[in-house]
Amino acid sequence: METSDFTIRSVSTDKELRFFDPIDYSFRVELRGASIHAVQEVHCPLGASELTQFFSRLAAHERPWSGSERYTSLEGDFSLAATCSSLGQVTLTIVIHGPFGASEEWQVRSQLGVELGQLRGIAAAANRFFRSMADA
Repeated sequence: METSDFTIRSVSTDKELRFFDPIDYSFRVELRGASIHAVQEVHCPLGASELTQFFSRLAAHERPWSGSERYTSLEGDFSLAATCSSLGQVTLTIVIHGPFGASEEWQVRSQLGVELGQLRGIAAAANRFFRSMADA
């Protein structure tokens, strides 16, 4: 059975990044924690293959890596970057931007920590989620 959402939870705080409501070529993303909350609809007119590839690239790392892996939505309203410390602590930098051109634009930027060993499970959940979006 396909899942209609997936969540990445921080290993050090109460923050979580949730992907949900996959419909046609869009999904919703929510960043939530004690002192932060943002939700945005992200459109993927060309499909979500770039985001699936981002999570697959992360899962391919079996050891800490240098540099960063990045994803930015076509409209620029959602982006992820991942870096890894020499000890295997992975930091996801999340940027969610409200509608561009709105009278009151907004942007939320936060980090969320996960472990290197979690990346395969996260990528598997992402693949299931985005496959359900493609099947919708």
